[in-house]
Amino acid sequence: LYRYRSRWSKELALNQGDVIQVLFKEDEAWWFGRSANGDEGYFPAACVEPLQVRAPQRFDSF
Repeated sequence: LYRYRSRWSKELALNQGDVIQVLFKEDEAWWFGRSANGDEGYFPAACVEPLQVRAPQRFDSF
């Protein structure tokens, strides 16, 4: 959702549109995740929203 500039070495910088794999949730405010380029770190949960992934459709053969 939002850009976030990391302030500490253990924080993950975010840009709008990044997809982050959440590895664990430290608490409600700070999560730990991995970016597409492999960087890992803490980031504010308020800067992201869950990605809506739809289950694949199943087609039965007739």
